[in-house]
Amino acid sequence: MLKLAGYADRLSVRPGETISFKLSNATGAPVKAELVRVICADPNPATPGIREEKLAVEFPEMAIAEHPVPRGSHGAVDLGDTLAGLCDFTLVLTVQPTRLPEATSAILAIDGLGGGLVLTFDNAARLAARIGETTITTEPLTIRQWVDVALTFDQATGRLRLAWRPVTAAADCRSTEATGLEAPAARTPSVLTIAAAGPASPLATFDGRIENLQFYPRALSADEISRSRAAQAPLADPLFAFDFARETTTSTLVDTGPNGLTGRLVNHPARGMRSSRWSGHEMCWRHAPGEYAA
Repeated sequence: MLKLAGYADRLSVRPGETISFKLSNATGAPVKAELVRVICADPNPATPGIREEKLAVEFPEMAIAEHPVPRGSHGAVDLGDTLAGLCDFTLVLTVQPTRLPEATSAILAIDGLGGGLVLTFDNAARLAARIGETTITTEPLTIRQWVDVALTFDQATGRLRLAWRPVTAAADCRSTEATGLEAPAARTPSVLTIAAAGPASPLATFDGRIENLQFYPRALSADEISRSRAAQAPLADPLFAFDFARETTTSTLVDTGPNGLTGRLVNHPARGMRSSRWSGHEMCWRHAPGEYAA
């Protein structure tokens, strides 16, 4: 970003009206402003070029602070107290990484669960799930391949299990797990951050596509997970289940679960992207929103 940057809150004003300038200064030096009359603003060599006339208005030097702009598009959902009393859980989603990160990127994070639950994708093309001090990691994935992912915790066995399966007819489901864990203490209120580590600042943003994001307050069986994937719709009792094919023209994330946990998008991530069910028969997302649900 530019060391000294800014913009005006209005494009034009009439005599007697007010215009404000929003400035960010990363130089550490004081700033001096000038008021000029623009005679020519065309840099074309065939024109007189940039010509300005300084006006007889003096401004004092100003100490302007730096106002950094967080980069990276992501989603944010206020979960409130929906995690209160949570012991078992299952997270289900379908994901397609489209680029290797420089280090590690976050597919999603829930800050109020077990000291922080994070699902990541690293520069070795591996998925990893971390809850508290425990991390489990998959084998390397293939870039631009859709993968069904399920993360399950069962309090009775103390088992955290991360399962994944490429979205192809002949693909087998693979898994990795850790055992001996205690039930993750849930803190409320909590925040779900999608495609970043959040929630205070969108760190480690994820390059890829995400769809069919569901979260249940119990350890689903393999058959239940398969049914939720096959239908691309939640089972009866999710804490939240986001359908990204809804309200595609907005910055709203629609939760189809019973809690109605509406989310919001930040920095305009792309919507109406081809999903894992894209057939190629329809090129317009408006005509087949279910095929553009990522």
